[in-house]
Amino acid sequence: MSPWREPGVGMLRNMFAYIDGRVELTQSRMSHWDWFRDKGWLTRPDDFSRIVRGYWDDTKIHFYRAEAFYPVRRSVIHEVLIQLVDRAAVSDLLIWNGGAESPVETFATVSEMLRRWA
Repeated sequence: MSPWREPGVGMLRNMFAYIDGRVELTQSRMSHWDWFRDKGWLTRPDDFSRIVRGYWDDTKIHFYRAEAFYPVRRSVIHEVLIQLVDRAAVSDLLIWNGGAESPVETFATVSEMLRRWA
């Protein structure tokens, strides 16, 4: 079980992980820690800190990394969104970057940001 309190654990969530340049998706009630462990992605002590992860709900897509829910570089958010937008209905969601309960940084909707970053 995850040693960290993660928002929404126990509720069915649409989760993602950005690993080795690809976006992995799942819908689960487990924590990211448990999902990563079950997939065999936690092989080194710093793996959990390095993997960008998040989830989306009806209004927002959340990005973070590490135990402290650090913000993610904008270039990585951009890459994740490019891969994710074709696989999930996220275009109208607001982007939250970092933070467990409240964002460190917020952006416009996914579709607006992809247009700006094009």
